[in-house]
Amino acid sequence: MIPDDTQIGQDHALDLKRFFVTKRGVVLVTQDMLSAAELDKA
Repeated sequence: MIPDDTQIGQDHALDLKRFFVTKRGVVLVTQDMLSAAELDKA
């Protein structure tokens, strides 16, 4: 589940750090990536 305060697709540089972004700009998000991003917030 994606937390309510998570922004995806709003900040390209941040998306590149947290998720996988295709050459066409599609952001792929997995549960493992979300878990790691939540750990980085803490």
